[in-house]
Amino acid sequence: MRTGEYQDFAAELIRRMKSIGIGIASLVTEYGFGMYEYALTPKTALQAADDAMRAKLHLRELCAERGLVATFMTRFQPPRKESACGAHHHVSLWKDDKPAFAAGPNKLTPVAEKFLAGVLNRMQETHLLFRPTVNSYRRFDRGAWSPEDVAWGYENRTAAIRAITTPNDGACRFEHRAPGADINPYLSVAAILAAGCEGIEKELPLEAPVSGDLAALGKPKLPRTLNASIDAFANSDFCAEAFGEAFRDNYAESRRAEQAAFEAWQASHITDFEWQRYFIN
Repeated sequence: MRTGEYQDFAAELIRRMKSIGIGIASLVTEYGFGMYEYALTPKTALQAADDAMRAKLHLRELCAERGLVATFMTRFQPPRKESACGAHHHVSLWKDDKPAFAAGPNKLTPVAEKFLAGVLNRMQETHLLFRPTVNSYRRFDRGAWSPEDVAWGYENRTAAIRAITTPNDGACRFEHRAPGADINPYLSVAAILAAGCEGIEKELPLEAPVSGDLAALGKPKLPRTLNASIDAFANSDFCAEAFGEAFRDNYAESRRAEQAAFEAWQASHITDFEWQRYFIN
């Protein structure tokens, strides 16, 4: 913790998480008023998703006890005023208790390259699972390290995938930076693993890593709206195969209902834009 005000709060959260077998590796202040980041210790895929869901529940309960409110809304301040709230996924594969991705600093094993190629190849189709709400799309801002492009790079926080290869082999992993704090971790983790496994099975080639200003590189863009992500997901044969056609179609409909609810609210309200432009000015 970098602030003294919530030391006791942080210590109690860590104690409660430890009592139910959930490790918190760090808990620090982040960019933005009232924003904190906690990192959970690594576990297998299903256990990690379980921990993410349970940590949210216990954090909300602790906050309620102390007259506070915990929100996992991705952006509650206007865009570009404060940083938004992500839920970065750190992913590594292990075989015989050894890291299967590690090949030294700024290097990847062949299996790591194929896995990463698969994740990138399906990122547009699976994007709905990383940004599932209307509010999710207010988080786009590569200048604040929230990815807008399908790209990867070594220690590049503006790319969708940040490859981490230091300080040792055990730390080698991919950080998927597209998911926001409003995700369902069971779905986001499953999407990453399904795409990565396809990359290994099909031996997909990996594009070169990026550095510098991504805006100038012309990389494929992630869908910019909820509707665009819904269309990409609903029309994806890969998502039907990975999740089942019934789930794909049902989830797409649930997101269409989300979009329709927002549009119905807009239709029934006079917005601040209209007040400022047509009444006040």
